[in-house]
Amino acid sequence: MLYFCSILHMSLHKLVAKLH
Repeated sequence: MLYFCSILHMSLHKLVAKLH
């Protein structure tokens, strides 16, 4: 579960970077 959370966090970070 922790691994999945880590991937989700990275994905979110990438999305934010794209928005900015």
